[in-house]
Amino acid sequence: MVRWPVRDTICIECRTALPAGVPCPAGPHRVEKLRDAGGREALLTEVWGPKSMRLRLREAMKVGAAGGTGVSVLDGCSGCDLLDLGSGEFWAVLAVAVVVIAVLWFALKLVRDLILRRRHRLHANGARRKGPQLGPATGRVGTIISRDVARAPIGDRSCVAYALVVQERSTVMLRDAGSVGFEILLDTGEHVRVPAGTCVIDMTGATRATDLEAYLAELDPLRGSSDDLEPFPHDRAFARMLVPGDRVEVLGRLVPIADGTAGGGYREAAHTVLVPDTIPRLRLADETRAAGR
Repeated sequence: MVRWPVRDTICIECRTALPAGVPCPAGPHRVEKLRDAGGREALLTEVWGPKSMRLRLREAMKVGAAGGTGVSVLDGCSGCDLLDLGSGEFWAVLAVAVVVIAVLWFALKLVRDLILRRRHRLHANGARRKGPQLGPATGRVGTIISRDVARAPIGDRSCVAYALVVQERSTVMLRDAGSVGFEILLDTGEHVRVPAGTCVIDMTGATRATDLEAYLAELDPLRGSSDDLEPFPHDRAFARMLVPGDRVEVLGRLVPIADGTAGGGYREAAHTVLVPDTIPRLRLADETRAAGR
């Protein structure tokens, strides 16, 4: 059974999720262990600021939430014995209580509105640097051929490669892309072998992704025991899957290797295989994109 490479580190600068020990393919960026408390703290500091600032922000959020709740006129007055007062005294006390409650409610609402406006200004910090780039077109177009597929980390489709971009207010908060390993039969008859691991996939026209909770829980297992802010705040996400039969353009430089593997199906007893000299970079060919895949 094929599995996706475990992404347990994160590039703090471009927010690319990576397997352990893999440097960021976008450049000499700072990479931290996402499943380590210290590495996760480094990410949270980059997104929201130091721990003390995050604590104040969480407290402000709680005050803002409390300001939105209703307050009963007689809350906390079970021992006031208002009903034992005379008729005139009762209505006088009640009138004062209503005024006090109204003033308190207005003050809490004002505080809540101020906090909400502040939260609107204090948005999370996204990626400071660009992620891995695709590079120029090459014209090397072919068809994905593979017997092995795996269920994508996001959604319920099975595929050979996926890519995901998570955004908050159009700012990138997370990039993730991976491959289980597959081959591409180019129109020239050459074979390109895409290894399992990190890859780059063009996201032009990618579809909206929803329900990220299971995905984020797997990527960031410490979130389940944390009461801190969200390291990947988001209001939208986009995903793309590559499946056998998709037509893709292979970008970047390819180098030949000798392949003596014997087998049936699409493989010959021995042939020359091309492999990317760096991280694989792929773009859906126009005919596949036009078909909505």
